Amino acid sequence: MKRKLLLILMLSLSIYAFALKVCPSDAPQMNLSYQSLNAEKLSEFTTQRNKNGKDIRESWQGIALLPWLQSLGISEWHSLKCVSYDGYEVELHRVELDNMPAFLALYHENEAIPEQDLRIIFPQTRENLWLRGVSQIVLQAYQPQPHPRYIYPWEDTKDAFGWNNGELSISELMSKAFAQSNGSLIMVDRELHPLALEYPALLADKALVESNSGSIRLKGITRVGDSPLAEIVYLQCGPFAYVKKGCLSQLTELGMALGWDWTDIRLTSLKNTNKKIHDRQKAIKLGKETYLELR
Repeated sequence: MKRKLLLILMLSLSIYAFALKVCPSDAPQMNLSYQSLNAEKLSEFTTQRNKNGKDIRESWQGIALLPWLQSLGISEWHSLKCVSYDGYEVELHRVELDNMPAFLALYHENEAIPEQDLRIIFPQTRENLWLRGVSQIVLQAYQPQPHPRYIYPWEDTKDAFGWNNGELSISELMSKAFAQSNGSLIMVDRELHPLALEYPALLADKALVESNSGSIRLKGITRVGDSPLAEIVYLQCGPFAYVKKGCLSQLTELGMALGWDWTDIRLTSLKNTNKKIHDRQKAIKLGKETYLELR
């Protein structure tokens, strides 16, 4: 019986051997002690919330999250998931955090927060997005989505989507290009950076902007972390996708950036010809109203 109790005690201590685990998507897990966290540069910040009809203003000290992750050598990620000791999770996309302060709180009203009770706080958000007793910070890379069934040349279809003075709202794009009222909009820019953003949660007030040369950019989001978002050349939601004509010859590279398994895809050109396009072969030249089908 004593041995069993001792084992339980040892397991319990091992759980709390490190105050925090940071898990990058492309590197080994980092185990950080309470002492090492307190040795970091701390920032002061305040929060305000309403409790029982009263406005409560509180002062905190903590680590500014994004600069700290950068100092740890972690910069390439798309979403951040914070996990508490009791399994509660909060997840936010990188584009949300790029415009919103976030802190790992170590002191509350000048009193040290115990290491099993450290907080993740987003001062500009409602309190239910804060996390108490954080045990892990998980940095997640772009998560591959299923490949589309149909790919259309962007230039052959874009005029039907409801542009207004060179702008196309994402709500119009979702409705007219994808026949969707919500979903994950997948984009790839000319530098082959993939990006997936939820509509309407992150894109309700965003739009595509077309230049005089025909290049399109995402208005309101110009970068993802350290990576500037270049001209958009690929758009997908569900089974439908649109590709700039000049990038059709790069379909293999686009698919690789998006995590497609080319060994399981058969690519066919429809309407003008049924010629098959084999894996890693340049896309054929498409005529007006021709589209590609991926099976």
